[in-house]
Formats: sequence, structure tokens, C-alpha cells
Amino acid sequence: MRIDPAYFNRFIAWTALLTAVIIVYSTVRYNQKKASDFEQTLSQLSFADIRFQDMQGDSLTLGEMTGGRPAVISFWSTWSEKSHQVNQFLQEYQKNHPEVMVIAASVRDDDTLIRNYIESQPFGFKYIDGTWFFQEHQFPGLPAQIFLHNDGAFYTTHIGNRTGNIDAILSRMNHE
Repeated sequence: MRIDPAYFNRFIAWTALLTAVIIVYSTVRYNQKKASDFEQTLSQLSFADIRFQDMQGDSLTLGEMTGGRPAVISFWSTWSEKSHQVNQFLQEYQKNHPEVMVIAASVRDDDTLIRNYIESQPFGFKYIDGTWFFQEHQFPGLPAQIFLHNDGAFYTTHIGNRTGNIDAILSRMNHE
């Protein structure tokens, strides 16, 4: 079948548009499924017993770190400007809500860069190495946060640096 040359450009334009729509739809659907699967996997974990290594080299469970307080585990990296924005927000939030524990889990970064960042920032976070957990559970992005109830039970996750969403999650979590 031949296409009349008068309609060829329209045919190519419509084909390109349809292809672009299919690619966008598939990408969005894939990302939503990945995020949903990620949250489902995390909801099945017993967080209180998971061990992490802190910056002093000690191995502690999340239950030992949080001490029965609600917590945010914030996965971040020194090379991520979005991570810095989230850390700033969490610092302000923690000042106004000292009952919430912030655990800052560094990801795939050089120890010297992490230590320099920690020394240059007056944050009151508990710093841990989160690389193994981040990789094992195939986080869909960075920065990422995991929210835990005061009993250490999983509440929800958030991927990205939308501090308004983080604030809304913390507000809902603290009122439940």
C-alpha cells in the first residue's frame, strides 16, 4: 500500500504523536507500578529489627535508634541538591516537632564527603549508612523517605524533594 505524497507528512506526524503518547503513558505506568511495588515490599518488613551501621561504626537496630518515637528515615547523598533541600526541611520540622526522630541514611557516597557534610551542617539527625538497604530494596529514586510509627511499624514512603508532601505525610502520621 502506498501513501499519497500529499498525505505523507500528516501520516508521519500522526505516527510520531501516537508513538510519543504511548511512550509517555508506558513510562508513567511503569514508574507508578515500580513505586507501588516498592511500597508493598517495604510494608512487609519488620523495621524495628533492621540493623544499620552508624557513622561511628556501631551496628544498631532501628528500634534502638528511635527509642519508641515516630521516625523518618531519609535516604540522601552529598551530590544530590534535592537531598540537601529535604535535609533543610527535616531540620526545621524536627526543631518544631522534637518528638519525631530523623535518621539520615547516606547512599553511595564517599565517607570523607559524608563526614564533611555532617560537620558543616548543624542538623540533629542520627546518621547511618543506608547504601545496602537502598540497593537491596531497589529504591526508585533519591532523595527518598520512609516514615515509621512510634512502634516502629511502617507508615508510608515518599520519593523526591516535595517538602509539602513530606510535611503532609508527617502531619497525618502524627495525628493517627
